[in-house]
Amino acid sequence: NFQDIYSGISIAGINCQPYEHLYIKTKQIVCQVDGPGTKEFRQGPVTVKVEDYRGESKTHYRFVNPNITGISPRYGPKSGGTMLQITGEYMNAGSNIQAFLDDLPCRILSTDQNQALCITSASETTSKRELKMKFDKGDRFLENIKFEYVEDPVIEST
Repeated sequence: NFQDIYSGISIAGINCQPYEHLYIKTKQIVCQVDGPGTKEFRQGPVTVKVEDYRGESKTHYRFVNPNITGISPRYGPKSGGTMLQITGEYMNAGSNIQAFLDDLPCRILSTDQNQALCITSASETTSKRELKMKFDKGDRFLENIKFEYVEDPVIEST
């Protein structure tokens, strides 16, 4: 039962707290693990201990450090709707990935190891804003490059 596995799960040597409501006996364990506490790469097996029994995964789980390296385009209309390509490393790390331009959400469309795509929200003003991404509990920022909200284009007839 759940109490048997409650304190016996670890990932790469770090305790993992299981969710009782997602536990399916002998089939599924879902747990939350804190990071290794450093930005250093770390990997290891998933281990489940129940009394004297110990099971270990053949494949290793990896803790990685997402790193944002660029955005394209660097400006878009203040009405929003710009598809922003965010490039970097480990852009798909974690279960919950979010992007923001300062406090404005940028809705994530997709992520893979080297990029994320999001759609910008509207801004009330023209402004330069810093990109922040949240990878589970960890925040990452794009240093020295800002996204600029510019005036919406005006279409004139001749």
